[in-house]
Amino acid sequence: MRRGWVLALSGLAVFAAVGPSASAAPPPARFAAASEHTTGSNPFRVAVGDLDGDRDLDAVTADASAGTVSVLLNAGSGMAPAVSYPAGTGLSDVAVADLTGDGRPDVAVTDNVRGLVVVLPGAGNGTLGQKREHAAGPIPQAIAVGDVTGDGRADVVTANTGAATVSVLAGRADGTLAPPVHHAVAGAAFGVVIAQVNADQVPDIVAANVSANAVSVLRGTGGGGFAAFTTAAVGAQPFAIAAADLDGDSRTDLITADAAAGTVSVLRGRGDGTFTARTAHQVGQSPRGLATGDLNADGHTDVVVANAVTGTVTALLGAGDGTLSGRTDLAAGAGAQGVRVGDLTGDGTPDVLVANAFANHVSMLRNTSEVRADLRVAMTANSLTFTITATADGGFTSARLRLSYPSFLRSPVASGCAVDTGARTVTCDIAAIPHGTTATRTVRLSSALLGSGTGAVTVTRTTSAPADANPANDTASITCRALLGGVSC
Repeated sequence: MRRGWVLALSGLAVFAAVGPSASAAPPPARFAAASEHTTGSNPFRVAVGDLDGDRDLDAVTADASAGTVSVLLNAGSGMAPAVSYPAGTGLSDVAVADLTGDGRPDVAVTDNVRGLVVVLPGAGNGTLGQKREHAAGPIPQAIAVGDVTGDGRADVVTANTGAATVSVLAGRADGTLAPPVHHAVAGAAFGVVIAQVNADQVPDIVAANVSANAVSVLRGTGGGGFAAFTTAAVGAQPFAIAAADLDGDSRTDLITADAAAGTVSVLRGRGDGTFTARTAHQVGQSPRGLATGDLNADGHTDVVVANAVTGTVTALLGAGDGTLSGRTDLAAGAGAQGVRVGDLTGDGTPDVLVANAFANHVSMLRNTSEVRADLRVAMTANSLTFTITATADGGFTSARLRLSYPSFLRSPVASGCAVDTGARTVTCDIAAIPHGTTATRTVRLSSALLGSGTGAVTVTRTTSAPADANPANDTASITCRALLGGVSC
């Protein structure tokens, strides 16, 4: 870089946001062989939550043939034997959430034979109380829980296979659910998710319509109201749906598991409630369950599906730009139907839990991915403007960079950073830096009056989460020379 002499400079700092690098291939995700844990007969779906308050995720299954809910408490070192609770006749989906408003997680299941939502209140110690039954729509196949009415209480939404509807059961102050309000969708609904698909900060509902090969988007209008549905095409027979930001643009994208097509469909959100045309990714035979999470700790969302016919799960790794790659098929169990992602072992990496309907057990696939993250620190100078970059190889949830400068420089200006003129340091805290992205901070310095000497402007990564696996590239320096207030760097 060409050098020049600068006299008594001052100015504004610039902040540059983290941006994705499409060329960065996702690091691999690895899992141990599945461990099996017996449940009631025909576990169709599985959910996770901390039912006993020990900060470990417990597992709950909806046992279709047995009509029971099986609770498998997790002590961090392994799953306890299942304890089953009578819940209904033909159970199809399960959720864990505080539905009674007492601060303790409860269990809700759909009874698709009797058209009910059944709530089993949690006692906070891992046990469940007497069931409470609430009318839903005809053949409620799937359940989602969230505050769609805006009153701060948890509401329940069901996807109904017996009618082209979704049903909203609003949570009431006494911990019960109001009678259902039905909303038309494009066809028989097999999956449902609550998400925000536009920028109005009002929850929306999206249903997977197995008979229409489409998803129906119902935009929330506030207070529990919804506009008429719009549709977007997906693969044949979408059995499950999830919402996540796959391309890092802070807009909600949709993912469906297309049972008849053997695909996962990705619809990238435009932020206005509409979506791009689907991108299809081949998975196993008859994918029925779907979950998302960061499986390889690179800061990007990945996708997992449960394949019923092959008894496997397929993991697809996100690159942060909306694409999925690195397909990995893992053995699970016969009739793999439901899947969830969560840290079941307490090691900070998300594991995969699968409900195997024909094997009468859940399979836990422990995540053994090696989390090795490297943050490469670099710095350039243009006059007395110093641009710091931190590039992530592996995802970081946070990092701190500290710049120091010699005595012949002064008056640092750095937006979003902490300046200590006595110590001559500038400290910048950075939030998440996903794999393959770069965070940038800019610091502007001025020359001290009549300052002279030689010294270095140095930036160093001082802390990060996770720890940096390669500290050799954690520091960058630029030598500056001053003569009577003129500075060359």
